[in-house]
Amino acid sequence: MSSKPLAKLAEEFFQASLDSSPTSAIMRGHKKYFDQIEELTDEKFEEEMENVQNFKNSLSNIDLNSLSDKEKVTYGMLEFALDSNYDSLVDSCLLYTSDAADEEDSVDLGGRRII
Repeated sequence: MSSKPLAKLAEEFFQASLDSSPTSAIMRGHKKYFDQIEELTDEKFEEEMENVQNFKNSLSNIDLNSLSDKEKVTYGMLEFALDSNYDSLVDSCLLYTSDAADEEDSVDLGGRRII
């Protein structure tokens, strides 16, 4: 059995990861990103968090039991990549708020102020 939704989701996530990290894309040999650099803004950070959560939700809607053994590996790798990506975004958030706290500043994270 072939899971087109899983293949499509994996391809979309791969493309999104290249688009969100041009430096990483360049290191992987994708020359079309040579004229780009990461956008390090609060808005972009929030967009990335939302995108990863949307990918995770889409993945959870795929029935693991209906997949072939090979597709289960793809599912597991995609799940791992999404969890790792999400965790790194959360870690960045904690580092960002920790730095602000060290400087006795407050940080606005989507309507929530963290001091």
